[in-house]
Amino acid sequence: AMGMSRTQEFRFLFSIASFLSCIPAYCDGFTPSSYQRPASTPQKNILNAPCTGSYNHQRITHSIGLEACAVNKQREIAPENMFMADGNADGTLSTRSLASSFVIVMCDDIIDSSKSGELQMHWDLVPISQIVPKDDNDDEDGDEVSLKGIGAKAIEAMMGEIPKNDSTASLLLTCSIEDSDWKISVESKGNDLDNDDDYGGLIGIISRVMVQKATQRLESRSAKNILISVPSQDDSSRPFTDTFEIKDVLSDYGNCAFFSELLPNTSKEDLSTMEMSDMVDANGEPIGYIPRPLIHKYNILHRGIGIVVCRDAHINHKTLEKKQLLPDLYVHRRTASKRIFPSLYDMFVGGVATAGEDLKLTAAREVGEELGLTRPSLSDEPLFRCTICTSYNRCVVTVYTYKCDMSVDEIVWQEEEVSWGDFVSYDKVEKAGALSIGRLYDAGKWSGHESEVFMALKAIQDLKIEGSGEEIKWDFVP
Repeated sequence: AMGMSRTQEFRFLFSIASFLSCIPAYCDGFTPSSYQRPASTPQKNILNAPCTGSYNHQRITHSIGLEACAVNKQREIAPENMFMADGNADGTLSTRSLASSFVIVMCDDIIDSSKSGELQMHWDLVPISQIVPKDDNDDEDGDEVSLKGIGAKAIEAMMGEIPKNDSTASLLLTCSIEDSDWKISVESKGNDLDNDDDYGGLIGIISRVMVQKATQRLESRSAKNILISVPSQDDSSRPFTDTFEIKDVLSDYGNCAFFSELLPNTSKEDLSTMEMSDMVDANGEPIGYIPRPLIHKYNILHRGIGIVVCRDAHINHKTLEKKQLLPDLYVHRRTASKRIFPSLYDMFVGGVATAGEDLKLTAAREVGEELGLTRPSLSDEPLFRCTICTSYNRCVVTVYTYKCDMSVDEIVWQEEEVSWGDFVSYDKVEKAGALSIGRLYDAGKWSGHESEVFMALKAIQDLKIEGSGEEIKWDFVP
């Protein structure tokens, strides 16, 4: 190890340790020559280490779950619900969400004794870095040898224990509900946060989501209007106050005018047609609606769907148990002109659910728009649900399957969107997806936990694939 950097020495020694302890750290014999095997990093028994936001170790996880960078907290639940997110016993997940660099911690039932029993809601915005600190194994040269990617850290923070001490930096939003005066007000207070950071927009968004929940708690609905006061985007210490109709605030499909202060350069016409999406808690349950551009700008946890298009059969839990029953999956390649992920492959059709929309309707709409499949052939129940968490997208995704009968169905795509598409055997997709994960990890772009990478590669080490083998070089949308 003489002459090596500390990172290189660490990896070299761990490779020897892996060999001596017979840890199958790589997929020997199944790695194409164009693929550089991911370097090992220091971890106790890499293949058996507990995962942050651990996956259910079912076959599908290694292909259509892991490939999507899904980080799904799996608990002991009934087999028929094995792939569904499920709140833990203390209800923690229903009181947590993610926005920007913060975990949102929601406490909705607080009585303020100083104001004659006035009901309050307290939401803390706690920096993720306060809950999951920077890894100690970053070397002096800045080389990253972290075992957890940015998505895994965010998931761990959302599901983890929040520090309870005065030194914890956070933003506290307090929402007061005054039934007698038909007034809801939100105040913000920062605790040792960097004043150079601009949190005005984020505070404005989360405050308005709080107001939506608070309006639902009004004891009486006899009034038509309600006075709402929230922190101003430009100066959170100065309130932005306006009167809104209660029915507009509580609209199932959202009211974009409620967010107009946060969209100053948007015309009234554009506001009236802007799509709204639901911010959700860690269980995927809606908290409140937000204009879609703000969802993406502040990387707020929201709802989405995915569809796996299968040839002549659905994938379900029974077929997963019997490999020979797994159908071919439809894979397509994005055009080189696409602004996001040009020329990459995808095994999903998917999209963001609009506010108040039934998820199965979202799935039917998306598969019709993207592939022209309009026959009612979606699975009755979701196959699984997972949380995708990256630096640019946080989404609780509910995945359905679509049984495509090529004797009656015709797949049609837009030429500016898709350059190629076809059905591919399940084994080929699984192998190509796992190797794509490995390349993401090797390039430092894997958002999850390192052990997930090696689980995916281990799952394909015995797969014998017939054909040219070109599929194993496919890079998938991360």
